[in-house]
Amino acid sequence: MGENKYINPFSKQAEKYALELDEATISQDAIKLGALVNEIEKRIPDDNHASQAQMYYSIGTVYSDLAKFTGISNEKSFQKQLYCFRKSIDLIEDDEYLDEVYSPYIKAFKLNLYTNYANTLSSCGRKISAITQYRNALRINPCFGMALGNLGKIYMDYGFFDFDSGHRDYLYHFSYTLLQKASRSNDPNTYLEAKEGFQKLSQYYDSEYIRKFLSRKLNIPNYTYDDMEEKLYREWALQNVLFLNTLNDLPVEKMCFANDVLHLPDMIVSINAKPVFHGMFNQIKQEYVYARYECYCSLQTLEQPHFADKETHLINFADYPQYGIRIEQMKSAFKTLYGLFDKIAFFLNSYFDLGIHERDINFSHIWLRAKQVWARK
Repeated sequence: MGENKYINPFSKQAEKYALELDEATISQDAIKLGALVNEIEKRIPDDNHASQAQMYYSIGTVYSDLAKFTGISNEKSFQKQLYCFRKSIDLIEDDEYLDEVYSPYIKAFKLNLYTNYANTLSSCGRKISAITQYRNALRINPCFGMALGNLGKIYMDYGFFDFDSGHRDYLYHFSYTLLQKASRSNDPNTYLEAKEGFQKLSQYYDSEYIRKFLSRKLNIPNYTYDDMEEKLYREWALQNVLFLNTLNDLPVEKMCFANDVLHLPDMIVSINAKPVFHGMFNQIKQEYVYARYECYCSLQTLEQPHFADKETHLINFADYPQYGIRIEQMKSAFKTLYGLFDKIAFFLNSYFDLGIHERDINFSHIWLRAKQVWARK
């Protein structure tokens, strides 16, 4: 096939809107920017899915500037950006656009979409969710400098919050390596200013620490497992980032990270006080591990009925429900997981002394109260 091998799925109107939004942002024309956003939102339903995705992406990308120009609160700005990026992802990940004829256009679009979505998640404090999106971008192009550098920054931030010094070293090692790769990237879409910023950020670490540890090859130990069944289970949880282990968020799938080592730091309590927090945390953790295993079991050998389902007489009412041990296992897993939200709320209320009465504690209430408390601080 010749030069017309690939098809651009984005309409000329969607691309025109993207350019006009960029121009209005650069000129800081708040009136024109607001008018364009309103016009695009009305036009979105009339175009194909790829073009709709591009328009949502364009709005999400410029909305922080629009908010800054017009005084929209950070909270409302983040809500709008996250909504637009999610809508864009839902539309562009339609099976229709997996066709090879759209490949170069879709891949280039997704690179920027995943990266900008991750930037917004990071800006509003959702660092772990941001990691997933940066890694989505790097699966498309492992040399994409903006994703490499920003992911390195995320691991630096992550290390600040991890009280385990061993885990912190691992996080900082990946942070330094990614920042260095980004600063040396040959990717044409990585701006010179960004490269210089990533290089400067990598020098945050002490020179001796860089020389003795960060610049050397990381030695990751092997993990031993008892049998193949355990290996398959741990590989599944590792690939789906389901271990309670900060190192499971690193961009490698190593079996030594396939364990639930997350725990609370040491605490000092008065001689007459009970050290209740570790016990509460243990219970939450164990229920999560149980639910994860139930979920795994429910997904195994779906093509064959479970032996416990044999000779089970069920009446067919033509409403086409699905029954089975594995379905009940999945339902049980989700019931346990949803139940954990209120337990986490109870734990947070006690741990941070939020002052909510025990009878009023629930997952929704805890975040509202926590938000109010932290806002006062």
